[in-house]
Amino acid sequence: PDLNNNYNSFVRRDMQVVFSDDFESGATTDWVIDNGDSNGWQLLANGGSPSYPAEGNYAMFDKGNALGVMNNLYSPTIDLTNATSASLSFDYLLVEDSSFGLSNELYVFITDANHTSQNMLTAFYTSVSSWTPQICDLTAYCGQEIVINFFNSIYKCFFV
Repeated sequence: PDLNNNYNSFVRRDMQVVFSDDFESGATTDWVIDNGDSNGWQLLANGGSPSYPAEGNYAMFDKGNALGVMNNLYSPTIDLTNATSASLSFDYLLVEDSSFGLSNELYVFITDANHTSQNMLTAFYTSVSSWTPQICDLTAYCGQEIVINFFNSIYKCFFV
């Protein structure tokens, strides 16, 4: 705040959004859902417990998987070839499976557009009971076309 307790906000006018999806269309047609079982990634409507989504009416949800089963949610290809800086922002919620005493492990990977190489962008290992915003720097991937892969290794995980 300034001396009079007024808050000023600044917006970078040169920022360009190259991809955005809040799932509010109620469809995931641009996303690739690669579920190893019937409990994998799903688009869920508002309601339920814990409360989801963080905003709006829809959220992606991975109900969980059996040990050794991999459920992946892949974004459409994101073109960063002309970008000089980039970031990824999302909200997440991890719910611990108290019946088995398992904690969640949520991973976010960046793959190339051909899915031939993959790098872990970030990982979360602690359950959180409320929606938590996350921002990840993607500047290292500028000049490339990338795909974002959300992967939950144990149980319940929500995304916006």
